[in-house]
Amino acid sequence: MYQNEEMDGLGVDIYVRALKAEGLEIKKPGSSPLHMLPLFQTLNDGIYQGGWPRRSPYAEREIVYKNGDLPVSEAYYSKALSLPTFTSPEDKKIIEQYSSAFRKVYENRAELINYQNSLPTISDWGKE
Repeated sequence: MYQNEEMDGLGVDIYVRALKAEGLEIKKPGSSPLHMLPLFQTLNDGIYQGGWPRRSPYAEREIVYKNGDLPVSEAYYSKALSLPTFTSPEDKKIIEQYSSAFRKVYENRAELINYQNSLPTISDWGKE
């Protein structure tokens, strides 16, 4: 989970790029928060007829989730990072390499922030 405030404002994109430069397999998750998947966006889940179980005589209302309905989940997802799963005792060396890379990027965050601040912004476009 990326904590921007612990990285003194370093953007997640630069953070991920720096970790990749250290050889880590890391990315932002390729999926959406569960409540934003099509299954929860429509009443047609392709399995149950008539929108069951979200449209049922036992439910008080039809539930279709929208962006903003689960702000804590959405905030968590916005900070999530995807790493490989390490499950074998032989993975200890790789885990130590990951730990070293995270530490190195953290210790060099000031340089990364300077780099980030040197990048042109959209408002800089056309000012040549």
